[in-house]
Amino acid sequence: FRLSLALSRVELGAVVVLGATLSIATILAEWRLRELAGPGCSFLRPELCSRAGPFSQFDMAVAGPLMAGLAIVPWLTGAILGAPIMARELERRTAPLAWSLIGSRRRRMARRTVPVLLILIVTCTALALGGDRLEAARVPIVDPSHSFLDYGLRGPLIVARSLAAFAIALFAGLITGRSLPALIVAGMLSGGLWTGADAIRTAVVEPRPVQDLSICQIQPCLRGGARLVDADGRVVTTRELFQRASRAGVDPIGPGFETWLAEQGVSEVTVAVPGSEYRAVETGEVAATLAFAVATLVATSVLLERRRVPA
Repeated sequence: FRLSLALSRVELGAVVVLGATLSIATILAEWRLRELAGPGCSFLRPELCSRAGPFSQFDMAVAGPLMAGLAIVPWLTGAILGAPIMARELERRTAPLAWSLIGSRRRRMARRTVPVLLILIVTCTALALGGDRLEAARVPIVDPSHSFLDYGLRGPLIVARSLAAFAIALFAGLITGRSLPALIVAGMLSGGLWTGADAIRTAVVEPRPVQDLSICQIQPCLRGGARLVDADGRVVTTRELFQRASRAGVDPIGPGFETWLAEQGVSEVTVAVPGSEYRAVETGEVAATLAFAVATLVATSVLLERRRVPA
């Protein structure tokens, strides 16, 4: 345990300092926002704040950028800690000796990664809790557990993303055998995972018609934009409507198409995922992210057994 921490002391020091600084900053920002707030005060309704001007200015200048930082820090910390673990031993050609002393490469990998992972989890858990508390201070009239505001910038998803970045960086370090290239590759792959997760969430989480948009003010929704619905309230695509019109003998690009739509009861509505489903959506994404991290770690351990020992 001590040896593992000593071998990663520089990276651990940087991550702990970064995490502690950001955590303390969120605590101080939360305290300041609550000091400026009045009944019903939030960045959505700054006119209700006892000191509306200072509240809005502080939120935009400090609290907002802090929340934005929480989007990047989990990926950054995971990559910084994960990249050198395998890459440094290969880069310095100490891998043959280190691996032979224990006898099992997988056991060596476990002893090197577990202590670092524990510190990463503790650091990012503090950030996750700080993000939730800061969000509650920014919008005190809204329960953060029923709000999609700043989704992914707070809560357990921060920890899950840091673990995914760590696993990616560990894998990249084993492949490249160089610390800096591993860090660069891990950054690129983490960015791809981040973008891919957003795309998958959009495809999997199906928004539904929202008749009363005031619900999204009480429990901020995950907006899905405008959709067409039929008389039964079911979301339909333009292609599906074109096919229906063609079967009914109506030209989809003709002048009678709009009249036919009105006769069929087709209308345009706003669709969204209500804030009440925040925990379900978050839990699903956390589970998927952790599953990806575990699968990547397993792939790394399998590849480790087949990795040629550098001369």
